[in-house]
Amino acid sequence: MGGFAPDSIGRRLRTMSMTLFSRLYGEELWQYDQSRFRPVVCDALDPIDGVIVDAACGSWNAYLNGWTSGNTIGIDVDPAVQDRNHIHGRFLIQDLHDEIGLQEVGAIISVNTWEHLQCPEIVLRNFRKILKKGAPLIIIAPQRHHYISLLNLILPKRLQDLAWRVATSHKQMPFPAYYRLCSRSSLTRAAAANGFDLVQYRSSAVATPWLLTVPPIFLLACGWMSLTNRFEVLAPLRSSFVAVLRKK
Repeated sequence: MGGFAPDSIGRRLRTMSMTLFSRLYGEELWQYDQSRFRPVVCDALDPIDGVIVDAACGSWNAYLNGWTSGNTIGIDVDPAVQDRNHIHGRFLIQDLHDEIGLQEVGAIISVNTWEHLQCPEIVLRNFRKILKKGAPLIIIAPQRHHYISLLNLILPKRLQDLAWRVATSHKQMPFPAYYRLCSRSSLTRAAAANGFDLVQYRSSAVATPWLLTVPPIFLLACGWMSLTNRFEVLAPLRSSFVAVLRKK
C-alpha cells in the first residue's frame, strides 16, 4: 500500500518551510540570527588577552569557529562533550552555578544556555570572579517576552514535552527553561548589581523552527518576524538577543 511514513511527511514539510524561508529572506533559517549576532561577538572578542571560556559548550559553538583550541576552554555538565566537541582543547565538567576553578579569563561566551539557568545572578557572580577587569561576557539567548518563551512559561510540563516531541521528535525537553534575566531591563539591573556594565544589547526575530512542520502557520510566524524586526518598539517581542557585559 502506498503513502508516506509520518517521519517522511515531517521531513518534507520541514524542507518546504525552510525553502520558503530561504526564498523570502535570502538566508538559511539556521544562519539568520548568527549573521546578525556574529559582528557583535567578533567585536567583543577582538582583541582578547587570555583564554575564552565557552560556558555550557555542548557539542559545538559556531561563534568560536576559527579559534584555536589552545585559546578556549569548554564548561559543561555533560562529560560526553569531551568526545563530541572538537573546538576546545580543555574542558571543565561542572554546573555553572558552582564555583569555577579558573583565574584571569579573557572572555566568556554563553550561547542558548542563559534561559536554562535557575539562578543566573549566582552564575553572574561566578563569572565575575574569574574574568579579568574589563573582560567581556557575551550572552546569546531567547528573549523572555517572545511568544515561544511565554508558552514555555505558561504550559505545564506535559504539554511542553508534547510540543517538543512534535517539533523535534525527541521525547521531552532536555532542560527546563526559566528565562530569568532574559530581557534588556532585567539584565541591565542584574549587571549593575553584580559588577558589570551592559555595553551592548541587540535583539533579532526569526521564525521558530518549532513550526516548520506546519507551513501555513510557519508563514504567519515569518510575517510576525518581519514586523517585529522592522519596528523598534516591538524589539522586546523578538525571539533572541546578544548582550555584551564588561567587568567593571
